[in-house]
Amino acid sequence: MKQRISLILALYAGIAVLVLGTLSSMVELYQQFYAETSNLKMTAQSLQNSYKPTVRTAIYNLDGNMARDVVAGVTAYDYIVAASIIDESGIVLASYRKENDPDVWRPLGRINESLIVDIDIRGEQGTGQFLIELDSEKGLATFYELAVGRIIAEFLKYFLLAIVIFYVGSRRITGPLIALSEYLKDTQPGNPQTSPPPGTTDPSEIGDLARNVQQF
Repeated sequence: MKQRISLILALYAGIAVLVLGTLSSMVELYQQFYAETSNLKMTAQSLQNSYKPTVRTAIYNLDGNMARDVVAGVTAYDYIVAASIIDESGIVLASYRKENDPDVWRPLGRINESLIVDIDIRGEQGTGQFLIELDSEKGLATFYELAVGRIIAEFLKYFLLAIVIFYVGSRRITGPLIALSEYLKDTQPGNPQTSPPPGTTDPSEIGDLARNVQQF
């Protein structure tokens, strides 16, 4: 009886606590992941917009040096891995791409995202383009490290909580049942015990069982 109830309590408590705790943690982590990803993209877009006047001037004057300076400034950001400036005729004024970093951990296998801004040129019918490429996995490297640490910490927290629930449940349910079982063992036919069975004051089902025993 003791072993069976203890196992059932451990199973139910462990499943309930771990599942609910894991779901809660995953929801929070997803919200943080979405916020971090959106922040990376908004930062890159703001950077593009800040360089638009310079890019427009470089395209208008066909100034390759200015275009290269812009590309170098943009790709100085760790998670921006490529940038290009193209004039209205499709001529590339400047372009640069970083080598792939094999040390970057890519748990989600996300592909790089390209952001393209059209540049209107004064007096020209066509438009130039300012392109940058984002490596969001590289930009989220710190977040991934923190997320792994948090997942481990949350698992340990809920695991310990499951142990506490199991211990309390065992003491609350298994203990009184064992005491009642011992009481019945010591009760002989025709020689009832003078003391009431343990648990008669318990308001739960265990108390109901003890009070029913007392009536015999």
